[in-house]
Amino acid sequence: MLDQLKRLMAAKPIELFDVSQHFASGEVEVDPSDPSDRLAHWLPYRAYDKANEVFVNEDSIGCVIGFTPQTGADQSMVDSLKGIYSILPDNTGQQFTLFASPHIDDLLKRYASMRRNDLNHSGVMAQFGRPGRHENISRSMARRRFAFMKSGVMESLVPSVPLMIRDYKGFFCFTLPGGVDDTSRVSELSELRDQIMSTFRTAGFHVRNWNATELINWTADFCNAQRFYGERAHLTYDESRLINEQCVGPDAYSNWRDPRRAILAQGGAEEKHTIDLRMMVVDKYPERNALWNMGMLIGDLFQPALQVPCPYSITLGTWIGDQNKEKAGATVNSIKAEKDAQSEMAQIDPGMTKKAKEWAATRKALNDGRKMLDAYMCVGLYANPKLANRAQNAMRNIFYSRGFELKVALRRQEQYWYGSLPMTMSKGFADEMRFNKQLTPKHSGNAIHLAPLIAEGRGTGTPVLLGVGRRGQIAPIDLFDNEFGGKNASVVGATGSGKSTLLQEIAESYYSCGAKVRVSEKGRSFQKIAERLNGQFIRFVSQSRICVNPFSMVSEPMEIDGEMCGGIDDDVALLQPMVAKMASPSQDLDPAVYATIATVIKEEFIKKGREMTITDVRERYRTGRIYEDRPVDQRYLDLYDMLAPWCVGGVYEKWFNGVCNIDFSNDFIVYETQDLEANQHLHGVIRQILMYKTTQEFLVERKRRKIFILDEAKDDLAGHGPDDQASGEFLENMYLRVRKYGGSAITASQDVAHWMVSAAGRSIFNQSDFIFMGSQSETSIAAAAKSESFIMDDQLKRLIGTLSGESGYYKEWYLHSKIYKGVIRLLLNPSKVLLFSNRAEDNNPLDERMAAGMSTAQAIDDLLAARGITEPA
Repeated sequence: MLDQLKRLMAAKPIELFDVSQHFASGEVEVDPSDPSDRLAHWLPYRAYDKANEVFVNEDSIGCVIGFTPQTGADQSMVDSLKGIYSILPDNTGQQFTLFASPHIDDLLKRYASMRRNDLNHSGVMAQFGRPGRHENISRSMARRRFAFMKSGVMESLVPSVPLMIRDYKGFFCFTLPGGVDDTSRVSELSELRDQIMSTFRTAGFHVRNWNATELINWTADFCNAQRFYGERAHLTYDESRLINEQCVGPDAYSNWRDPRRAILAQGGAEEKHTIDLRMMVVDKYPERNALWNMGMLIGDLFQPALQVPCPYSITLGTWIGDQNKEKAGATVNSIKAEKDAQSEMAQIDPGMTKKAKEWAATRKALNDGRKMLDAYMCVGLYANPKLANRAQNAMRNIFYSRGFELKVALRRQEQYWYGSLPMTMSKGFADEMRFNKQLTPKHSGNAIHLAPLIAEGRGTGTPVLLGVGRRGQIAPIDLFDNEFGGKNASVVGATGSGKSTLLQEIAESYYSCGAKVRVSEKGRSFQKIAERLNGQFIRFVSQSRICVNPFSMVSEPMEIDGEMCGGIDDDVALLQPMVAKMASPSQDLDPAVYATIATVIKEEFIKKGREMTITDVRERYRTGRIYEDRPVDQRYLDLYDMLAPWCVGGVYEKWFNGVCNIDFSNDFIVYETQDLEANQHLHGVIRQILMYKTTQEFLVERKRRKIFILDEAKDDLAGHGPDDQASGEFLENMYLRVRKYGGSAITASQDVAHWMVSAAGRSIFNQSDFIFMGSQSETSIAAAAKSESFIMDDQLKRLIGTLSGESGYYKEWYLHSKIYKGVIRLLLNPSKVLLFSNRAEDNNPLDERMAAGMSTAQAIDDLLAARGITEPA
């Protein structure tokens, strides 16, 4: 390997530009037709030593460590990261770079590929000899969502505010003087790299060591304009060619004649292949800065206007020089500054006193083991030409709001562009920057507080749902990513918050990914989505010929993970409070009577199995005793009378006597019970039975994901009050069962207070592993703050209080969980809006088109076209 690298370097010698001469010109045009004047010849990369995982550059060796940005920082993280500078020796260059990348294709491809396959897909493959396009509604909607989200990487998806889609990622790199044949240097670099990666991990970062392919693809993004617009082929390292030549396409063009900006183009002058590049440099730093504030440089969390409408990079470059000389220089400067501060001029110029304090602090830091550094901080904006000025002003204002002064790098555009690329901080480049007075003295203690390591949360990982953060980070969400916890959720959204839309998105997304979905609702908001997904919408009305005998639903016992589950012994925990609810809707039964119900249910089930009905339970209490050798108990006679309405001859006889006749085979079933609300007693019992049946399905379908949504859950959570023992036991047992069987139960209501009125409601809310909060009243926020689920400081209260949306585009939700916390925007493309719509002006024309033979997707496309709405393809 070493011989091959030497031959490669010797066979193709390349002279880099004279840094001082080239960067001083200010008028540079790189023409791809001239091989000696391509961007590739500016790049220092030469080869990759695969055995040692070391890059060989034109005048150095180095490595690049990719990291996933954190969402916040604390002092312990800072203390760990300071160790990076302690580890590195003198005469080394370092760079931290954060990139707001437009490359979201891989995630969107995962999103689309997770959707259901066509039932006849194997036959299509056999017919054509290759995979065909899936045409089912789930895949069709996913393709439209893919194109919609992709269209937001270079232009805002919302006209009124900059809402761009991006994926924040970063790298840290360092270089050492030396070459490929300097084995001691290569070994030193490898050891340093391993120590630094360990330091990052201690600080809580996910890191990886880049190989040549990763370096080539990263650098190519900044050299080839078309890659910003999605035309991004995955490049692979060719060991027979120099790395720098593999980073730049043969048709890449750049014009650096304007001292304030550069134009990157590709394959012609079409706008979609043109980037307006603006390099900006920090001219003044805040007096004090903390690492945890660096996340504010990617956009303001509370001001929608202070967002950057283009991809961009933020780079902190540092050089560790000869520390003996640096310390001596710092001592001289400190003494001089102290002397100046005591002079008469200091009374006229307060800056002298300030400077003396700064140098005194620097001397103290050096005495405490810190290192003296030379640093620069720059920003690169890669904008659609029509948005470049707006992006420049937005970035300047964002930095200014945090105490930084950011200015255009006048006549230094190519220099700072070069300095934003990996491993360019070599000794030659550092000397040039120092000569031009472009480096600022820092010590390692305060430099780490300027590192761009903080960005926005990246979701939970798996793209079942897609959200977008306020600063544009695409955030995939999956409740089942909580590997070591539960999957249950609570959704709190006041009227107008978009609660129904969020629940429909959750239901449709999981169904599209192959899950079994059950929804119990009031209000028919799920009727159309159920019909359009070929699901089943079951409406409970007084005229219905529906039997929901719960005893005919008792599950079969089975062994799961070495434990017996299901069967009457397991199910009685839900059947007992259900029977008690039938007998007494508003008061708890006598404890002694309540205890006998479980015994009677099991004994009767053993005799009659699934043919058992509530009448069989009632008959056991007819004589006032459940066993012949016991005395008559008036309480049993009372229970016999109380159960009469539900039994043969009673007013609710048809609902509960016989075998359950609902077909549960469909993967998407919606139970609509609003029409029964006039009879709250019957309504509450049927809702409980449907929840009970759902848990049976969860037990049987162990290998599939299962989702149960209980919408408009206020009455279910409240029962008949805080002391409703039967309802409380039922809900708690049901939720524990869902968790045990690997499902997800989601309760939804308008106000946190609805969970707080009963012990069961509080338990469900506090044990919800995911809480979605939409726009809330102040009282609801206060109720959430009192729960065990939140540690709500003033900042979080303020954040939740600002949740809003943009009509017709998105609604905001705060998602609270152990694996992700943050604001997500639920963005829906026009197709999804129509799919979820409950408006007559949308549903009537869709129904007409589907009645004429169109599929759901075709009907949606045709209606959008008729309205003049064009979706990205």
